Amino acid sequence: MSRYCDSDDYDYEPWMEGQAAGAMRSAIRGRRGQQLLRDLIAGLDALPVPELAAGSLEDPETGCVCALGAVRIQRGADAVPLRFDPTDPDIDWRDLAEPFDISETLANAVVGQNEYCDGSNDEPSRRRRWRSVRDWAVRNLTTPLEPEKSND
Repeated sequence: MSRYCDSDDYDYEPWMEGQAAGAMRSAIRGRRGQQLLRDLIAGLDALPVPELAAGSLEDPETGCVCALGAVRIQRGADAVPLRFDPTDPDIDWRDLAEPFDISETLANAVVGQNEYCDGSNDEPSRRRRWRSVRDWAVRNLTTPLEPEKSND
């Protein structure tokens, strides 16, 4: 079982898909969702190397972080207190909602974008994952990012 999916066996009902989509729209469009997206974009842009790890908040081998790990760096470790080891690959997305002050629905979406962009964890995959997650975050902002000002 991955940190993205709960279980391999769950009873699917057709109405569940629409309900989940509505919950996702609400989570992303809300104040906390928009703040997370802005912090995610800023955190990704601030990373020294544009790469995202898969499988844990922090990859102990590469030092690379996942999408929510970038948010944690952006906000500061004191602002996002964790009750678990960030290098633990068995962290469930439900454990990530409270520390990041987001809904479980949004935590699931961010983890899903990070984990299922590309399954491997080699350098080209980490770079593609960074680009994919950043593009997803920008697409979901309700107000576009302001263009960067030049220092001319």
